[in-house]
Amino acid sequence: GLGIGFDEPHGSSESAGIRLDERAFEAASPPRTVLVSSAAGAVGSLVGQLARLRGCHVIGLCGSEEKARALTDQLGFHGAVNYKASPAQLRESIRAALPVGRTSVDVFWDSVGGELSHLIVSELVAAGGQGVLC
Repeated sequence: GLGIGFDEPHGSSESAGIRLDERAFEAASPPRTVLVSSAAGAVGSLVGQLARLRGCHVIGLCGSEEKARALTDQLGFHGAVNYKASPAQLRESIRAALPVGRTSVDVFWDSVGGELSHLIVSELVAAGGQGVLC
């Protein structure tokens, strides 16, 4: 496992959020770039906001342009990309959302897996970067 547990007296969301903050991003100090899959969902939006609060540049992957706007306008993500694009468009859109001078991400938080994850890990995660699968 990932070592992320639940503190039963406090319920899953509060204690899971605290543990994510302590463990997933303890080494992600600025100016790290974090790419979050399923960013418009409960876990992805929490992970993205925690990374942003730690000073990271956060890009979210989601399934619609409406969700992408919500991630940037309401949750403060630095960028958001609709993963339903072609692989070439997806690569281009993620790279366009990176900070100036960057060509890859430092941390990829993946809660989906599959071909999309393979594409991102093989082509867009920096050498020495981290992939977190939950």
